[in-house]
Amino acid sequence: MDSDEIRPDRAGSGLPPAPGDPAAGLDAPAPAPPPVPVPGRGGRSGRWARIATLAVLAVAALIAGVAVWVPWRPGPPTAVHVTSPTATTAVVSWSPSTGGLGPDHYLVLRDGKQVGVVPARGTSYADHGLVPGRTYHYTVIAAGLASSGPSAKAAVRAATPSPAGLAASQVTHTTVTLNWSPPRNAPTPDHYVIYDLIYGQTRTITTVPGTTTSYTDKGQTAGAPFQYHVVARWGSASSAPSAAASGQTPAPPLSGSFPARFDYASVPGGGWTSAAVGYSWTDQVYATPSCHVRSCDLTITLSLIPPGGYMYQQVPVAMHPSGSGGAYTGSATAKVTYCGTPQSGTPETDTFTLTMTPARGSVRNGAWGAWSGTAVLNAPPLTVAAGSCPAGTWTLALRSR
Repeated sequence: MDSDEIRPDRAGSGLPPAPGDPAAGLDAPAPAPPPVPVPGRGGRSGRWARIATLAVLAVAALIAGVAVWVPWRPGPPTAVHVTSPTATTAVVSWSPSTGGLGPDHYLVLRDGKQVGVVPARGTSYADHGLVPGRTYHYTVIAAGLASSGPSAKAAVRAATPSPAGLAASQVTHTTVTLNWSPPRNAPTPDHYVIYDLIYGQTRTITTVPGTTTSYTDKGQTAGAPFQYHVVARWGSASSAPSAAASGQTPAPPLSGSFPARFDYASVPGGGWTSAAVGYSWTDQVYATPSCHVRSCDLTITLSLIPPGGYMYQQVPVAMHPSGSGGAYTGSATAKVTYCGTPQSGTPETDTFTLTMTPARGSVRNGAWGAWSGTAVLNAPPLTVAAGSCPAGTWTLALRSR
């Protein structure tokens, strides 16, 4: 082809200038080089890297959303309550914690130290090993992936149970024997204190070791009421008083002064001057008891005839149980009669005997409500310068008024 051959105008055709075409000029852009692979952005490994990156970003966004919309920490348990059913046990209960992810378990703390673990479904715990009378403070924590703070404190004083079954098993005029059982579900006390509560006044009887469960009080009074209590003590902690053992010791037959009727049943003859048979009067009789474990002795003091007669002296007689129908008998010697007149005669040494018997059905707790008796005065024969006096016997019937 010669130089005059017409060539297509590539500039106007929209086709790129041919290589070496002068029409391209120096300002024509150079062709783009082929793409160069970048590590991690091409092939299967690149795709998994992009997926992992997106997953990490998604998890981070999810966690951020949870942290924003749902509290991470659960609230502490509420309504914490504690009781002490025994001297060494406390039972802690609570309401479940709310909010957060929920606990895996609960921690129970006594005085700030953990003593128990309870599964999440549980809401109570029994703590053991307490000391009677000591005060303890409990808190509960909801624990898991995240834990709550401690609950409000709940305090309890370990129980101090009282001795049981106190009873007065043997009661005499002057003694009372007590028996009781140790406090239930409690360690052996250090000791027991025994009280007697009478007329509103508390009297401490004694203290006995905690291994002792009986005691005999030997300081009682015949006919006196009693009301015993026993208290258990562990160190400085005391139980409440036990139920009372109440009663009354047997009373003496007679005590104090009371009126009695005297009747002459017989008088001596042979020259004795005395009141006639049937003569009677009322006078005071005085009784002073002296009681022992099984019985009481009595000193009975009485006058033999009314004032103005020959036998005017009051005579004390020591009386003892005779063992027959509850009767008492006794005797004494006294200078009651005179050979002559009381003003100028000679006193005699007389023998006086007395018997007293309670009326049937009148005895209440050993005390006589009514009684009867016989008094016999024997005067021996006596010879004096002015003459002689024969033996004489006076018999009197006595009865309570």
